[in-house]
Formats: sequence, C-alpha cells, structure tokens
Amino acid sequence: MRASKLLSPCVDITELAQMTTNYSGAEIKGAVGAAQSHALGRYLANIDTGKQSGENGDSGEQDVQKVTMADFKAALTEVRPFLGADNDALAALRPLGTLCSCGTGSRERSPHKRARDALPPLLRCVFSNPN
Repeated sequence: MRASKLLSPCVDITELAQMTTNYSGAEIKGAVGAAQSHALGRYLANIDTGKQSGENGDSGEQDVQKVTMADFKAALTEVRPFLGADNDALAALRPLGTLCSCGTGSRERSPHKRARDALPPLLRCVFSNPN
C-alpha cells in the first residue's frame, strides 16, 4: 500500500503491529481489507458531497483516497482475533517462547505435557553451558 501511495503518512505500522498482537495472518489481511473499505467509503461519500482533499480543514494532509490510521482503527473494531486470548493466557502456552498445543486444562500427564514441562530446564541447561 505504501509503495502504491495508498497509505496515508499518519499510519503508524508499529502501533498497528501492537494492536494486532493475537491476530493470525488471515485476520490481519481481513483487517487491511476492511480498512480499505472504510477509506473507499469515505472517498465515495466525499465525492457525493463534492468535498475534495483539504476542503474540510485538514490542510490536505489526509488525502481521502488514502487509507488512514482512523480507517485501520475502525477496521480493528470489526475484525477481531478468533482466539481472542489475552497476552497472559497466550504466554502461559509459550514457556520460553515455545508453543504447547496440548490440552493444558486437563490433569492428565500426557507425553506432550511431560515434554512441555521438561523443555524449560533443558533449554536453561543448554544456554547456561555454551560448550
């Protein structure tokens, strides 16, 4: 979008990355599409009312043909992550950065749970002894 000059300079990619922490790639693609739809809707509304960029007191900086940060924020209220888990819940599934896909809610000591529980001490041992 930036290379095609369709992205407004007000869009903060770092902030967007933080806002989409638990989003999958498909969900991010959906959010980008929704933001484009918001920009298109704004553009068409401005054509219908005869407004051009800069006529509404914005000094022309936010071109109505470009996707703005406001478009992305509106899109993120519509496109939510499927899992919707908070950061603490996801962090509990990733001890030392690894993902455990086993059923962590059960009391059963499955091979996956035993491997998950053995992994952190093993990694600590490997990283503390470089040789």
